[in-house]
Amino acid sequence: MIHVRMAGADRETLVDVIRNAVVSEPGLVGVSIYRHAKLETDLVVHLHRAETQQSDRACDCGELLASMLRAYGLVEHSVWLEYVGTDDE
Repeated sequence: MIHVRMAGADRETLVDVIRNAVVSEPGLVGVSIYRHAKLETDLVVHLHRAETQQSDRACDCGELLASMLRAYGLVEHSVWLEYVGTDDE
């Protein structure tokens, strides 16, 4: 998950930049981009990757995208794993 608080960037332009940056990344199952309901400056990008094993390490695509987005504002990047039950640890 990558949260961006934009500093002066146009939201539509930034969405295009994000989509173009991840369009051909291997291992990504999907990309979802959300806008904050009230804050025009906030976007969240969810990168969904196919996992063959659980890992708390960010994928290269996520690291590169977060790094690139720092040019557009404040960025928080975190890795989340789907919770499937008590045996998933």
